[in-house]
Amino acid sequence: MRADSIDRSDSQATGVTASPEIFFDQVVRAFESAERKMEGPIDHFFKIGGYHVRLRFAGPALVPLITPALQHLTESPRAGKVDLTVCLWDSVSTGARMPPPPWRIEQNGVRGEISGFNSATLRTTYNIGSGILSVLDTSRDVAVYWIRDFAQLPYYESGAPLLTILNWWMSAHQRRILHAGAVGNSKGAVLLVGRGGSGKSSTTLACLSSGLLYLGDDYCMVSSAPIPFVHSIFSSGKVNAEDTRLFPLLNDSLSNAARLGPEKALFFLNARFPQSIVSGLQLRAFLIPKVSGRSETRLVKVSSSASLLALAPSTIFQLPGAGHEVFDGLIGLVRNLPNYVLELGTEREQIPSVISEFLSRR
Repeated sequence: MRADSIDRSDSQATGVTASPEIFFDQVVRAFESAERKMEGPIDHFFKIGGYHVRLRFAGPALVPLITPALQHLTESPRAGKVDLTVCLWDSVSTGARMPPPPWRIEQNGVRGEISGFNSATLRTTYNIGSGILSVLDTSRDVAVYWIRDFAQLPYYESGAPLLTILNWWMSAHQRRILHAGAVGNSKGAVLLVGRGGSGKSSTTLACLSSGLLYLGDDYCMVSSAPIPFVHSIFSSGKVNAEDTRLFPLLNDSLSNAARLGPEKALFFLNARFPQSIVSGLQLRAFLIPKVSGRSETRLVKVSSSASLLALAPSTIFQLPGAGHEVFDGLIGLVRNLPNYVLELGTEREQIPSVISEFLSRR
């Protein structure tokens, strides 16, 4: 795939400039053109974080790439209000061209944010690496998601689809997406926080067949009022290719067996574990996984600043638009809940039981 797959020729040749509002309207019209070429949209409905979200696909190509990770949140087609509509399309399968972007390449920020094309109500990112354009108008609760060729959608995007759009929109509705995993039981959930490679994914996936409930391994969403609550977003899971041997029960859920090595192992878990995946639980504590080298797994109480340090940098770096307001919100959240290091022992079967016993005391 080319590093920059939007056709810039028209805008650069003529020096065209446009406001965020004009560009958004152009992108919506391009999606509507794709709809007409494909003889109408394909709608899928999900309840995410308590809100009703409609994904409107212009044609079928992106459907099997986007919807599996959201399957556990599927709801029936709605006759009533939809809170957010996301319009999804690619140019190759629909034959509909994306309008040339009215910005210069140097306006593209590190996280894909376009300088001059983000305002109080309009958000724009273009990820040069993936070739994905995401735009959102919060005044209309409409977003557009585009890639030139559906066949070039990165595997990790299927594991956590629409992350940027959902983060923007949910942030305006008292929800925060965090780089964290979560598991729990009827007493509530723990949020597993730490940088990549800290053991979040292996810990959450180890809990799947233990009786604990699963909310996510890499990204979850939290709200603070009226009580701290963690919402599931994606029923997927990822581990390094060499670690798949540790999870034989997940073999039937592996989606990319032929591409392991260049890609991490990506599991879609809802079909295999539908009773274990839940949409949300009360948040009870923050746990920081850490490999100890000892046989036993144990919890060691730490300060709230330790959880903040484990959680904030990766969350803010990975999510476009995340800044000081996210950091400020996390400070309040970690200070109001207990914080522990989860020292991971070599006897892996102990990990779920330690978490379960901790939650039973809440």
